[in-house]
Amino acid sequence: MTDNFSKGYTLQVKGAMVLLILSHHIYQNLCLDFGPWINYIFRSFGYLAVAVFFFISGYGITCSMRNGGGYFESFPRNRVLSTYLLYVVLVGLYFFATGIFWNRFEWSLLPSSFLVGKTIVGAGWFIQNIIIFYITWWFSYKYFCKHSLLAVFLIISMYNIACIAFDMSTHWRYASNYAFVCGVLYGEKRPFFDTFISARGYNKIAILSLLLFSLIYVTLFYTNRSFIAVFSLKTVMTIVLPAMIVIVSFLYKVAYTDNAILKHLGKYSLEIYVLQGIVYMLLRNNFWTTPDFLYVILAIPGILFLSYVVHPLFMYIQGSVRNTPKR
Repeated sequence: MTDNFSKGYTLQVKGAMVLLILSHHIYQNLCLDFGPWINYIFRSFGYLAVAVFFFISGYGITCSMRNGGGYFESFPRNRVLSTYLLYVVLVGLYFFATGIFWNRFEWSLLPSSFLVGKTIVGAGWFIQNIIIFYITWWFSYKYFCKHSLLAVFLIISMYNIACIAFDMSTHWRYASNYAFVCGVLYGEKRPFFDTFISARGYNKIAILSLLLFSLIYVTLFYTNRSFIAVFSLKTVMTIVLPAMIVIVSFLYKVAYTDNAILKHLGKYSLEIYVLQGIVYMLLRNNFWTTPDFLYVILAIPGILFLSYVVHPLFMYIQGSVRNTPKR
């Protein structure tokens, strides 16, 4: 019997989320119009998939800390610094790519790109958030041991408020952030949640959670466009969806499936996410515009190829600053 929320399962989930994100961005870049409902579905792929990534990230680092081995002590260097160094390289890559393909060097965006806010990196807000989450998580567990989870929640809430107050971005930047908090919560209290789900019957809970998600999803489509309504409904959905994935993991454990394609996509999910903007720039820029049909055909294979090629470089950059703790 396999662990329900195993690494193999989460890799496949990440692979599936990568497909949703690519679909979302290609739809967005081509300004496609399939009618109100289909458009709504494609638009929602983005923040929902990101929520799942945030949840898995929060869960993963919390479980790794519980396993010991010096993980927490080396976290600032091994996770925070290595991720930021990778991000700095991406800022440079996108800066020169934009200058070459669009004939403009975004000097004004460099300060916020290196810190937080509007960034020259395609979908770079995702890595900015991850770095902020990492710092928040480490700081909370370092200085608020007895109330670490509450500290994570409050700091993320303050970050959300700052994003809104300073108009850092649209809903994409903060609608999914509480999924990270839920991931930390699941990492902390997994035995309790797993026991609860098993005792109540995961089939019943799966159906109820699906109905709840569907109700909120439809409500959001028909609701007015007020900020409070949109933010609240999106936040609830980005919490319910990871919960559904946890529940589905129990079905996965019973009827084990091993999708090699999704696993590979999950393994390269970070590269795919942060490098897709380069491929989009190659397909459409100041010199040529690839027709929609060819754009759809070339985009995903191009992103996958670039991700596989660059993956060793990413590993080298992050590995160059990581320090394997002595056991």
